[in-house]
Amino acid sequence: MINIILKQWQLTDKRLAAEMLRQLSRGVARDMSAKPEGMQLMIDLVREDSKVSQPFTVAQIVDYSFLAKSPPRPRCAPAVEDGCNAKGQALLDYL
Repeated sequence: MINIILKQWQLTDKRLAAEMLRQLSRGVARDMSAKPEGMQLMIDLVREDSKVSQPFTVAQIVDYSFLAKSPPRPRCAPAVEDGCNAKGQALLDYL
């Protein structure tokens, strides 16, 4: 994963790429869906950066109601569905 980040972001600093991956893993679950605590972290960071004193919760910002109306997603192979690649390797195990 570090090498992918280096290439995609055209970086040469592996420590920076590792930190980027660490930050990503704070907000993304193994199946690559957004973690609620990761969403809250991003909300708090933006709020602080914008100098907004009022706290906001994920529920105040994010509306997942459209998911209830969407058709079920197609089933994947179990390894892929569990956040693994086709070889069964966990996608975020490269931390």
